[in-house]
Amino acid sequence: MKKRVVLMGMMIVGIVIGLGGSVGCGGRMEDKVGEDGAGIEGVTQTPGRGEETGFYPLTGTEEDEGVCRLPVSDGEKEQAASECVFVMDAVRDIYERADKGTAANIVISRSDRELMAERIGETGKAAVVADSGDGIGNGGGMEEFLDGAGKGQRGETAVFEVHGDGGIGQKWFRFDGERMELLYTCAVWDGFVPVVNETVRMEVKDWSYTEKGWFIYELRVPEPPVVSEVVNGFEMIRVKPVEERAREIMREFLEPVGYQGHNLFSSDWDGEHLDGLDFNGLFEYMYPLKYNHAYEFSEDTRGIPAPVFEGVLTEFLPVSREQLKEFAVFEEQDNCYGWAALSCGNYTPKAFDTSKPEINGISENPDGTVSLTVDAVCQILGTDRLFTHELRVRFTDDGCIRFLGNRVLMPAEMPDYQYRVR
Repeated sequence: MKKRVVLMGMMIVGIVIGLGGSVGCGGRMEDKVGEDGAGIEGVTQTPGRGEETGFYPLTGTEEDEGVCRLPVSDGEKEQAASECVFVMDAVRDIYERADKGTAANIVISRSDRELMAERIGETGKAAVVADSGDGIGNGGGMEEFLDGAGKGQRGETAVFEVHGDGGIGQKWFRFDGERMELLYTCAVWDGFVPVVNETVRMEVKDWSYTEKGWFIYELRVPEPPVVSEVVNGFEMIRVKPVEERAREIMREFLEPVGYQGHNLFSSDWDGEHLDGLDFNGLFEYMYPLKYNHAYEFSEDTRGIPAPVFEGVLTEFLPVSREQLKEFAVFEEQDNCYGWAALSCGNYTPKAFDTSKPEINGISENPDGTVSLTVDAVCQILGTDRLFTHELRVRFTDDGCIRFLGNRVLMPAEMPDYQYRVR
């Protein structure tokens, strides 16, 4: 039953532009939701934003910083700036109280960002934590807009995103019956004073609204030979919220593990078939589940002491210490397990690795275990279902988890996995 897996063919060949979303213009793109083609027609309209709602021609665009830009009027810039300052003022007290650490680059906690998004929602505006996949608060306007656009109806709507540094981005989408565009404005903090950066308008090349509730769009970006490197224009916003229990499991147990550097979620295995798992690669992702902080590797780290390695993996997996010595790379003389950091010598970057696990179904089994149907959501490839796997787990009385088995459901075959330690 051993099946070593990894999406080796999904290479990261693009540079993801830093706007946090994707675009689509000229109608709906083919549903980019995995090989099973899941997706539905969708999309709508909301009240107009003002008198300046005309679309600019696609000639004379500027190609700057990897984004094809269209003209923006002074009135649009002023209105966008006013709205961003309004929401920044609404969340100022939350930002002031948030722990910002001591690093030059401020990063506030996810919980504080969620409070900020909730506060923006209380003002009646649509808001979401950027890159969270949680769904939009007050997202009814976005759903209406996407539903209408799918039927060819003109409309426009806006959503505010709370970024990791506490800044706010406004994405204003417009659809004229044939094509879509995005007006994007970002505001940051200078101390506790909001500062609005430049407003840009971009064409949405393609878009779709999937059955699961993802708005996937692709921005028109420069292509070679205009630029020397391929630029990735895909962005994704989850409109429909994730079910609460699924979201809690994802946050606590799946997202910290992810898909990079191991094959726990991308291969077929169970308690009777463990020999294909990359235990050595998996250790660094399991350790934080137990201790709530990363293992302290150093440049000299060449192995993990056996008591530490075995204590972590036997807690979360149906494996014994004896089996670990058999299936993992174990140095008996030093009583340690092999380890190496991901590098160009043992790792090829892949779009697959940037995917995020999203639970799409939860089933209670008669034996007390739980089966989770999980989709790999990949923004770089513009899909909410790069592949699907069924993960069998058991939740313990102390609130922890044991991973008992995994089965890849779609696609049927996947490329071989690249082990970092041999």
